Amino acid sequence: MFVAVCWCLVQTPVVAREIQDGKAASDATAASDTAAASNATTTPPRWDLFQRILLGPLSRDPDFTVTDGVSFSNEDLGLTLNLGGRIVLDAAYYFEDGNRDLTDSFGFQDVRLEAESTLGDDWSSRLSLGVSLDDSRSIDLSIKDIYVRYLGFSPIEFTVGQQKEPFSLEEITSSRRLIFLQRALPNTFPPSTSLGFAVRTHGERWTANAGGFIRSIGVDQNHGDQGFGLSGRFTTSPILEEDHVLHLGGSVSLRKAASDDDVSYSSRPEVGIADFKFVNTGRIEGADRIRTMGIEGAYIHGPYFLQGELMLANVGRQDGFADTWFNGLYVMGSWFVTGESRSYLHKIGTFGSITPKHRLGAVELAARYSRIDLTSKDIRGGVEQNVTLGLNWYIRRQVRLMANYVLVWADAAADGNGTLTGGDSSQIFQVRLQVSF
Repeated sequence: MFVAVCWCLVQTPVVAREIQDGKAASDATAASDTAAASNATTTPPRWDLFQRILLGPLSRDPDFTVTDGVSFSNEDLGLTLNLGGRIVLDAAYYFEDGNRDLTDSFGFQDVRLEAESTLGDDWSSRLSLGVSLDDSRSIDLSIKDIYVRYLGFSPIEFTVGQQKEPFSLEEITSSRRLIFLQRALPNTFPPSTSLGFAVRTHGERWTANAGGFIRSIGVDQNHGDQGFGLSGRFTTSPILEEDHVLHLGGSVSLRKAASDDDVSYSSRPEVGIADFKFVNTGRIEGADRIRTMGIEGAYIHGPYFLQGELMLANVGRQDGFADTWFNGLYVMGSWFVTGESRSYLHKIGTFGSITPKHRLGAVELAARYSRIDLTSKDIRGGVEQNVTLGLNWYIRRQVRLMANYVLVWADAAADGNGTLTGGDSSQIFQVRLQVSF
């Protein structure tokens, strides 16, 4: 699969040169004219201008299209390649109470390059690379996702590689589709992205996904790298109508901690570019096994949306240490002032992108309450509660401006594992520009 993708990348400039030199077949021109006519009513003028100026030579190829990103297909190989990515720029300002040394922050929260491909009807693959600058100002690449998926036994799908483990509605929702700048406080509990094997299937009103996973490649886990584990998620949609959906689900993860693992839990105060965490357990001594459970629910009715989750994490310990239980929850709601409705992807049990109805875009108001408790037995990680108010402007499907106002209440034990002053009551204002391509 990835060999075919690499071949396609090499051949793309060759095809471009051939088309520029006038070697494209006449039927290619005819197909291009037909496609242009059919898309004339749906392609925004500015995006069409971008295509013509920057991608003019390639846009005359009937196998080359531009939508959210760049798509190339080769009928002889049965190969389709989609190239894209995202750029996320954040700024945060802190109105803190007890921690006067918290500094405002500004920078790229996420820069990512992505490639997705299909080979025939039975194979697909995905590669996602995070792009960042290290201390020497050189480009550093990290692998987010890299997997191959077999679709030949529809509706059963088999996936091998680094992927998100099937746990939690908010965790498996793409960051480009989140309502708030950062996932809620309990997001430290899901096992996140790992290398492994998963099986997924679905019916008309349900989904099931389960697999076995080991350590991740180049991704910081929420609570430390761990040993082999099993994760599974089941969802159902008792109400499944256009603009009216009720979603229910549950997840479980069982993991045996490796002997050299540093098992810990911590959570940022719902600020993506923050370099501090109020709630932090530090290293949990004697950690031997981890059991994580969660239930989820969501409801769509026209422009109104509700979502919530409850999660529990149990760390079994040895060497005389008592087992610990941690918990967290969140509930959030939003309203599209401009009348849009969030789309539901019933085959995977999550939510899709927003397409504005109006020329000036879509406007969404949102609010969220979240809580996390990382104090249990001898572990004093602290308790934190947040209330977040949000405003989103979807300028178009690929471009979004976001603003969040976060009120934080942390108890005395929430001192960042000794690095901060506990009992803080901070206020945080943050904004984001997000561009997907």
